[in-house]
Amino acid sequence: MHRLESVSADNTDRKIVIAQMIRLIHSISRKFGNEMTRIMKGRVSASQFIMLRFLKQCGPAKVSQISRKMQLTPSAITFMTKDLLERDLIERQRDTKDRRVVYISITQEGLEVVEEIEASIRQSTEILLSNLTNLDLSNIVYILEKLDTSLAMA
Repeated sequence: MHRLESVSADNTDRKIVIAQMIRLIHSISRKFGNEMTRIMKGRVSASQFIMLRFLKQCGPAKVSQISRKMQLTPSAITFMTKDLLERDLIERQRDTKDRRVVYISITQEGLEVVEEIEASIRQSTEILLSNLTNLDLSNIVYILEKLDTSLAMA
């Protein structure tokens, strides 16, 4: 009997199954986190990568917008931008209508760093998941989407 079927069929102790799920989520998160840290080592920090990806996806943004998205204080974002500015991965642009407003945008060099890291993440993830079938992966995605939807409603 498949493990999922046996857990479903023997649903006598939901607390044990939930505890196991929590343990597995932590374990998987830690392992993927370690792999992402290895991939980014020497390039950018995880927070810097998240900021660069946000700027790549959304375009120029104010520090306040970035801080809300990343759930960090504006001063933390300002501190983080200093290193990225020095390395020419981002740039500051003043608003033409209101000189007090400053936008942060990703540079071509920053885009290249993000794309290299994303490619490394995809390649590494493919290797880490190589022992899973396409059906396994589809089932995982299905369950994760269901969990994501459930958590969004909570």
